[in-house]
Amino acid sequence: MIKLIKKFFEDYFESIESDRYKAMIYKKNGINQERFYTYEEIGILAGVSKQRIHQIESKIFSKMSLLINGSTIKNKNFKCDEQLVCKTKEFLNDLKDKKIISYFELINKFRISASDKNYFDMYLKILEIKRITLDKENIDIILSSEIDKTVLKEEITRTLKIVKKNILPISKDNIIIQSAKRRRKKSKEYILLSIEVIPFKKLVIDNVEYLDYPDLDLSVGDSAYKLLWIKQKKMGIQDIKKSINKDRGKVGDKIVTTQYLSNQLVAHPELVSLGNKEWGLKNFGIAKISIKDLMKNIFYVEDKPLTSAYILEEIKRRRGEINEKSVISYLSQEDFYQLDDGTYIISDWKRKFASRIKPKRVKTNYNEYVLKHFKESGEEILTFSELWSRSEKTYSGTKYNFKNFLKQRKYLQYHKDENTKVEYFTLAEDRSDLKELHGNKTKTIEEYSKFILRQNNGEKELSKLIKLIQQNYHISRQLVYQFFNKPNRFFLKENRNGILVIKLLESDFNIKISEHDILRFLDEVVTEEGKFDFKQGFLTLDPKRKFDKKSFEKIMMNICAMANHGKNIKGRILIGIADKTSDTRRIEELDNINANEINGFGIVGIEREAKILKMSLEDYLKFINEKISDSGLPDKLKLYLKSHMQYVKVYDKTLLILEAESINGISLYNNLKTQKLELYIRKGPQKYKVNQFNDDNSHSTEFLEVQLRCLGDY
Repeated sequence: MIKLIKKFFEDYFESIESDRYKAMIYKKNGINQERFYTYEEIGILAGVSKQRIHQIESKIFSKMSLLINGSTIKNKNFKCDEQLVCKTKEFLNDLKDKKIISYFELINKFRISASDKNYFDMYLKILEIKRITLDKENIDIILSSEIDKTVLKEEITRTLKIVKKNILPISKDNIIIQSAKRRRKKSKEYILLSIEVIPFKKLVIDNVEYLDYPDLDLSVGDSAYKLLWIKQKKMGIQDIKKSINKDRGKVGDKIVTTQYLSNQLVAHPELVSLGNKEWGLKNFGIAKISIKDLMKNIFYVEDKPLTSAYILEEIKRRRGEINEKSVISYLSQEDFYQLDDGTYIISDWKRKFASRIKPKRVKTNYNEYVLKHFKESGEEILTFSELWSRSEKTYSGTKYNFKNFLKQRKYLQYHKDENTKVEYFTLAEDRSDLKELHGNKTKTIEEYSKFILRQNNGEKELSKLIKLIQQNYHISRQLVYQFFNKPNRFFLKENRNGILVIKLLESDFNIKISEHDILRFLDEVVTEEGKFDFKQGFLTLDPKRKFDKKSFEKIMMNICAMANHGKNIKGRILIGIADKTSDTRRIEELDNINANEINGFGIVGIEREAKILKMSLEDYLKFINEKISDSGLPDKLKLYLKSHMQYVKVYDKTLLILEAESINGISLYNNLKTQKLELYIRKGPQKYKVNQFNDDNSHSTEFLEVQLRCLGDY
C-alpha cells in the first residue's frame, strides 16, 4: 500500500506542475527531510506568511482527499489509482467497525518501514483521521469518525490514574466501577475503549483475569509488594532483590542493595516478615491464611481423610518450598487427629470418625503449669501432694516421675521436714531453665535491645541494659551476656570512664540527626524555619488529654507541604518540642515534668504522652504509625515517613523526628472530609493551600512551578 501512496503523491504534484508546493508540503510533513519544518520556517524560506503556507496545505490536502476517496476534480484529467481508492475504502470501513486501531498495528499490517512512515502519516492527515498519541504511556491510536477524540482522551487519562493509584493489577470490572463512580456523564463504551488502548499485560490469578500496567513508576517497597501479590507465594529477600533489579536494569534505574530493600520491606504496611529472610503479604494471599488454615482448607476441598504425604505435596504446590517439620508438627496438634490407618482428619470430623481415632501424645509445658499453680495458690510454699493433686490430670507420667521432674527444676527448691516427712517446694531465683516458657529468648533479647538502643542514640551501658532485660523478661544474666558476646549482632566497647557500653551495628541504626544538630536547629530557627517545624506532641493540652485529630491532620498536611519543597530538599517536624512558652508551662503543670528551654522552645519529649496513654514507648510509636497509615498522605509519602522515622535523646527526653522529601513528583493530600486531593506548600513557617487549576480546568502556574521543583527541573 505504501508504494501506491508514494506514487499518488508524486503523480499529483506532477499533475499540478508545482515543485514549489511539493517542497513546502514535504518540508512540513518531514518527507525526504532531516526534520519537520514549522509553517513559520517554511514561510521564511518561501518568502510568504505562515498563514499562506497553511492555506496552501489545506487546499492541497482537500483535493487529495477527494481523489483518494474516488472523486474527480473539475478541469483536471488526473485520477487516483483505483487500487489505492479500493484499499482506502477497505481501511476506512475496517476502522469504522473496530472504532479504534493501534497505529503500530497499521504500520505492521501495511509493512511500512521507518523511512516511509512520514508518507503514511501524511496520508492519514489527508483523510482527516483522528489520532491520539501519548508517548510516555506508549499509546498511539487512530479513531473512526464516530469517536469523540476529546472524550476518549479524557477517559484514557482517567483510567491511567486509576491503574497507577492501585499499584497492583486490577480487574476490568473494578476499573469500570471506579471510573463510573460519582459521575453523572459517563459512557461505558468509552471506558471500555480506554481499557482496550492502554498496553496492559493480562494475568490470571485464581481464575480471575487482571490487567497489569507494566510502566508504573513504583518505589522499591511497592515493587516488592506487587511482585509478591502476582507470585502469590512467599519469597526470599534475595529472590525479591534479583527480580526487582532485573526490572530496574531494563529502564536504567539504580540497582537496589539488600540493606535498602530490607528497610523498604520493613516499612511497607502491606508486607510481613515470615522468618528465615522470607516475606509475604500481610492482608491477603499467602500471609492472610496461615499454614494451619491452609491445611484445613485442603481437607474441606478433598472432603476425606488424607495422608501426611498428600498434605505436604498440596501445600508445596500452593506455597512453594515449606518446612515439612512445621506441617508434621501441626498435624500432632489438637486441630487434627490421626486415624488407625495413618491418615489424618480435622477436628470438625472427630465425631464422625470417633471409633478410628488414635490416642494423641500431648506435649505439655509442665513448667508453665507448675508456675501457674504457685501463682493461683498465692502461697510461696507448696507441698508435693498439693502440686501432684493439681497436676495429676495433665501430667502423663507417674507420681514418682513427677517428683523427680520437680527436683530437677532450677526455679524450684526442694525441702523435706525431718519430723513430719512432708516434702515441699519453694520458688528459687534461678530461671535459666524456662526457655520454652517465653519462646525464643535470643529473639526476645535482640528485639528488645535494639528498641532500647535506638531510643538512646544507638548505645547504652551494658549493665543497665541487662538490668532492663531482667526486669521485663525472666532471662538469666548469664544467657544475656552469652548473647551479646556473639559476633555480628552488637559490639562492646569501653567508654571514657572505663564502663562497658554496648552499641548497635551501623546497619541496624544509622543516626542521621544528633542531639547537637537539634540544638543547632533551635538556635538557627529564624533562618531555617521553612525546612522544619516543632510540635509538642499528639495529645490535647486540656485536662482530658485525648489524641488531637485536628492537630495530627495539620501535622500530616505540613509533612505533605514539606515534601513539595523540591527535589533532594528534606523537611523535618520534631515532635516533643513546644514552640510556645505558654504550652511549655502548661505541659510542665499537666505532666509534672521539668522542661529545658532554648531560644523560647521547651524540650518536653514524648515519653509523657506514652505514660498518659498507658503505653510503653514502643506501643506509643506503633500507635502513631497506625495513625499515619490512616492519614490522607499519599502512599509513597506514608512509606517514606515510616521508614525514615528517627528518635533522638535531648536532655534525657526522647524526640520523634518525622522526615519528608519529594518522591517522584508532587505529593497531594487526600482531605478525608471533602475527599478531594489538595496541594500544600510551605512559605517560611506557614503552610499554604495552592489552587491547582485555572478556570478552564488547566493546571495553574503555581501548580506547574511546584511540580517542576519536585522533579528537579525548576
